[in-house]
Amino acid sequence: MSTPATSEFVKLIQECRETKSTRLIYNASIEHARDLFVELFKEAEEIEGSVNIVSGFLTEDFYNQFSDTVKRIIAKGIPVRLAVLDPEVDLKKHAFATSIKDSGGKLFQSDRKIKTPHYILVGDRGFRLETDHDNAKAVASFNNPEIAKMLNVHFHNFTQQAFMKDLTQETTETTNPQ
Repeated sequence: MSTPATSEFVKLIQECRETKSTRLIYNASIEHARDLFVELFKEAEEIEGSVNIVSGFLTEDFYNQFSDTVKRIIAKGIPVRLAVLDPEVDLKKHAFATSIKDSGGKLFQSDRKIKTPHYILVGDRGFRLETDHDNAKAVASFNNPEIAKMLNVHFHNFTQQAFMKDLTQETTETTNPQ
């Protein structure tokens, strides 16, 4: 059930998305993160903007609710790329990660624990960037090309590092009886 504060927050972010506001939106709860992801995914579909996500251990309770959403986005030809920082996460058993990979998105995983900012970037203007991961604090915007450009450069440089493994082409081995 939405609380009055959440309802006001949802109204705010919807207005910011619809008006292409340059406002920076400070947020500090998992509910705010969810609301922002909903609107950022809507933005990706509306503008047909690519989606790049960097996550630590890909919290299943949070990300799995967006599995069908990313499938739909990828089916529309919109690129979705996910980089997971924790090497111990079994992405083959993670609904969100498999939704991306099986639908034609790109999936990366670090071979060692890495500390780097966590974020979602949509197109060349929209993002949610965590400023304090442990407390779900973040800043977001639907129209900030300067920060979005920095995040885009970070994502592409980061996923090219040797410790980041591209799992996109990995397949499950099957035994063929002879």
